[in-house]
Amino acid sequence: MRLVINVSVSLSLLLGVVLVQSMHAQREATRVVRIEVDENEIHDEYMVVFDAGNYWIEAKRTESGFVLPEAVSRSEWVNFIFSFGKHKLRFNNVHVSNFNGDWIVGVDTWPYSEEYVARKDAKRNPEAYYIKFLNGHGTQHVVNVFRRK
Repeated sequence: MRLVINVSVSLSLLLGVVLVQSMHAQREATRVVRIEVDENEIHDEYMVVFDAGNYWIEAKRTESGFVLPEAVSRSEWVNFIFSFGKHKLRFNNVHVSNFNGDWIVGVDTWPYSEEYVARKDAKRNPEAYYIKFLNGHGTQHVVNVFRRK
């Protein structure tokens, strides 16, 4: 009887540890829910590569997103490239807390939406791209690349 109880308790503990680790792993995954160009969804494959100081490291893909690499997960701010199709989108100084949620990644082309490019900047802006962080805060990271005068 005592052996059955010990085995039962051990299995329960093991199952609990596996469940907690699984939940922890799910929280660390970033889910890319949509990739868009001019607000039209596209279905290209994508790759995320992180600047780890002296080298670049590719993020491990999951079924619906990717996992922040261990080499950069302890940093407060990270730099990375999100590439798909003909687009290579470079994002600098993104806080690691933004990797614990869902994303929409997009490119805005001419004529630009005023949500991403101010009207006064439209003529000298060859590229605008963004990440919308759907983590409940309603924040987004917009990058505008300007031509030199």
